[in-house]
Amino acid sequence: METDTQLERDTFLKHLLETAEEARRVVFMFDIGETLGFSRQKTKRIVQYLEGEGLVEWQGRDGVCLTHLGLKAAVALSDKQEEEDMAALSQIRTANAKQQRFSRSWS
Repeated sequence: METDTQLERDTFLKHLLETAEEARRVVFMFDIGETLGFSRQKTKRIVQYLEGEGLVEWQGRDGVCLTHLGLKAAVALSDKQEEEDMAALSQIRTANAKQQRFSRSWS
């Protein structure tokens, strides 16, 4: 049986936040899953897991929305990703600056 990773669940939750743009907006879960390259079965398992954690609610047959707790979790994940992206960018800039200084010293 295929398992779902925490990274996949987090990615789904962050994408739900980006798609919904607010806590109570209903989104078709399979659209998000398809965008992320997940099968329908994987998408359903992820939503079932997130529902069990109190992060999303089913709305209709295939609709899903963030709960207040889910909104807070998704925002925290997005903030964490932004911090990691900024740290990676800083490392790249530092490496490029060192390389430029090294190149100039050999010129």
